[in-house]
Amino acid sequence: MGEIVVLGDEETVIGFKLAGVRRAVVANESNADEKFNELVADSKVGLIILSEDTRKLFSQKTLKVIETLAKPVVLTIPGKTTKPTGVNPIALMIKKAIGVDLNSK
Repeated sequence: MGEIVVLGDEETVIGFKLAGVRRAVVANESNADEKFNELVADSKVGLIILSEDTRKLFSQKTLKVIETLAKPVVLTIPGKTTKPTGVNPIALMIKKAIGVDLNSK
């Protein structure tokens, strides 16, 4: 498993650092794509955690890259402005990756 990296606003980054994540990168409107691409190019990175708020800053090109990436894994978590939807994002990722719906009974 590679390194876990958080990409987000200052508050998100600080929170994850306090929780023990060693590598966290602050992204904003002007550098979000650049910071993400740097992390993707780093072979040591195995997981990128980013908030939905940060994901909204990405260009369409970067969003397409996220859709096709196998490594590193990109996990989007709710942001400060996210309203609860009742949808499990991890279950959606698993369904997309292996075709199994974890919510089925």
